[in-house]
Parts: sequence; structure tokens; C-alpha cells
Amino acid sequence: MLLQAALAGVEEDDAPEAAEESAEQAIYESESSLDELADGMGRHRTEVEQLVVGQWTEMFRWNEIAIAYLRFIVGVMPSDSSGTSVPPEVALVFAELGSRAVSVAQEILILLRSGFALGAHARWRALYETAVIGQVLAVGNRWTANRYRNHGYVRLSQDLSNLSSTTAEEDLAIAEMNRKCKVFTKRYGASFSGQYGWAAELTARKLGVKGPKFWHLEKLTDLSRMHDFYVSSHHDVHADAIGLARLRGSEGLLHSGARVTAPTLLTCATIDCVTTITETIGDVWQRHDASRSAKYWMVAALAAEIRATGTWATQSLATPIGDTASAS
Repeated sequence: MLLQAALAGVEEDDAPEAAEESAEQAIYESESSLDELADGMGRHRTEVEQLVVGQWTEMFRWNEIAIAYLRFIVGVMPSDSSGTSVPPEVALVFAELGSRAVSVAQEILILLRSGFALGAHARWRALYETAVIGQVLAVGNRWTANRYRNHGYVRLSQDLSNLSSTTAEEDLAIAEMNRKCKVFTKRYGASFSGQYGWAAELTARKLGVKGPKFWHLEKLTDLSRMHDFYVSSHHDVHADAIGLARLRGSEGLLHSGARVTAPTLLTCATIDCVTTITETIGDVWQRHDASRSAKYWMVAALAAEIRATGTWATQSLATPIGDTASAS
């Protein structure tokens, strides 16, 4: 519509001034249509959310319960770690990972409720990676946690080196980041500069791998059950041909708006990741301070029950209703 308006005068061989005036007039006249389109998109999203939530309320409830348990754990970690044998760097890194998991899991639920399952799948990838990294850190020790946090200087240095332009003040900050990056690389070895260099010492000991990739980290966990779903999520993150093809409904039409689709797999996978992180934190606390781990184990045990019951519930409640999608 807007392109037609902009070209209206040109197609009629008008002078540039007249063509511009014709385009402005056409755009002005189309504003009411655009307002109606925007309102329609809003109504469509609301209708889809009502249908999705109404159909799969129980699934979302189980996810909320799982997230609530993890949120409880994260909330009490700072006070529980002080004055105990839990190393502060370990408490901090798991508090950060737990907080990120709570945040991402809620984002996934919002997208699922709103009918954007592909977007939820893309965000789920971050949740799965958080669960994997949590288990890898649990396999390691306090020095692995230190490496993980210090590796931030490596990643930041790499990011800053790719800036297209910088100010003099930014150049000073970049120089400092590069200096710290070199300090830690010298301390931990050349493999520390890799994408997962923080885990290089651990994978070298456990797997004989000095330059780990993400799939090496997965080998140190018990999360292989979700690997295929993780691989599939890449297409919903990147603009590849498969990801674009997923925008087509069963009728072959492209859909750019909310769709009513069964959230079964994603709700199960989200429950699995969130409860895995909860259990991992319980395991870590048990290792460092058995005297205070009772409530963590209790919550971790409940998390395991939530995974089993929640996964069964979401699977049994799944009633695919097909693609009732419409573009918005």
C-alpha cells in the first residue's frame, strides 16, 4: 500500500513535486486503513491468547509451579551462602544462572500464551543452554566457577574488537578489557580464549578435549534427552531456509502473526529445564554444606516430582486442534 502510494505520481509521469504531493495524499488517505489493520492485529492476538490459555491452562499452571520453586531457591541463596562452606563464587554464579532461568522461562510462557510458539522455541534454546552450563559447573569445582565468570572478559574483548567505530573513551575501555583478557588467558592457557574456554580444563580432564564445543559440554550432563529439540531450535533463532519455512501453515500460507498451536513439547521441555536447574543447585549445596542442604534437597525432590507429574500432565492434556492460524 505504502509503496503504491509512493510510486503513484511516478507511474503517471508527474513532475517530482507533483509526484511527492500525490504520494503524501495517498499515504494520508491510507492512515485510517493502517489504524484499522493495527487494531485488527491487536484483536487477533487477544483472541489467540484466549483460545490458547483456555485450551491448555493446566500446562501453563505446571510451568508456573516449576518456575516458582526455582524462584524460591534463587531468593534464599544469598543469605544461605553467607557464613557457610559454600564458596562465594559458586553461590554467585548459580544465583545468576538461576535468575536468568527464571526470567527466560517466564518469557517462554508469555510467548506461548500469546500464540508465538516459534519465538518461544527460540527463547527455550537459551534456557536449555543455561541448564547445560549449570550442570557442567556442578561437575567442576569452585575454580571452574571462577573461570566461567572471568571468561566474561574474553567474550567482551571479542565483542568490542568487532565495533565498527569507537570514541577515545571507548578505546581506553577496550584496552583495559584486552589487558584483562590477556591476563586470564596467560593464567589459564591458550584454550581459555575459545568460546567455551572456561570449561577447557574440565573437558580436558573428563573428556580429553582441550578446545571444547557446546556438544562437548552436553556430554558432561544428563540432558541428552533434549538434544534433538535443542538442535531444532536453531532454525527458530537464525534466518535460515528451514526457519522461514516454519512460518507456513498446513494450508501452505505464510503466517506472520499469532497462531493457535499446541504448546505441549515446549511446556514439557521448559519444565524439564527449570527443574533440572533447581535440582542442580540442590546438588551443589549438598556437596558444600550438608547441614544446610536439607531444604534444597526437599525443593529439588519436589522439582523432580513436578517434572514427572507436569510432563505427564502436559502430554496427557495435549489435544492438537490443528492450524487455526491466520496472518496478522
